[in-house]
Amino acid sequence: MDQVARALRILCVDDSKTAARVIEQTLTASCPNCEFLHVSDEPELRLALETGRWDCVLCDVVMPELQ
Repeated sequence: MDQVARALRILCVDDSKTAARVIEQTLTASCPNCEFLHVSDEPELRLALETGRWDCVLCDVVMPELQ
């Protein structure tokens, strides 16, 4: 039975576009089939959590807007 692997869905929460880009490049180099979404503020995060199912959430711990 052939099984197609589902893409790993990764949500990156970071207010730095540069950091998110480095994370995305690093992850997609080893996991080219992953789906990566970067959000940088609370409204984007809420929308991503409400509309998607994520296998992994990577979150910057120093984001004053989310504290």
